[in-house]
Amino acid sequence: MGKGNLRFLTEQVDRFKRNSVLLGKIKQAMKHFLMILALNLGLVVVAQTAEERATAQTDKMKTSLNLSAEQYTKVYEINVGIIRKNDDTKNSTYSDEVKKEIHRSNEQARRAMLKDVLTAAQYEKLAKEGKKAVKKKRKAKKE
Repeated sequence: MGKGNLRFLTEQVDRFKRNSVLLGKIKQAMKHFLMILALNLGLVVVAQTAEERATAQTDKMKTSLNLSAEQYTKVYEINVGIIRKNDDTKNSTYSDEVKKEIHRSNEQARRAMLKDVLTAAQYEKLAKEGKKAVKKKRKAKKE
């Protein structure tokens, strides 16, 4: 091999090393960026008020159950009340097991109140949607 070829190969190796270091820095910067983005998105979700979450939940129910204006108002009040109770529980010093039990109890109370507001057909549809959501959540946890 001639000196020219050896110099060329040496230059190519040096260029490859510089590019590898640069790529490593870019990958590290991207990881940091994605982590910061994920944290910010998480903070946005956490920053939603009980009223905003109740509105979103009730809007979904309005669409899927075809709620009347009167039903919407009553369902919103139920949802916001339960969300506030659950938020208070999350921020408490209770053990995780006690918190889960309180949330279950709150959900049972929510269903009972909704049963008084919704028609039988609406309530049945809500129950079916709830079962589908639970199955989907369990399936996602398994994966």
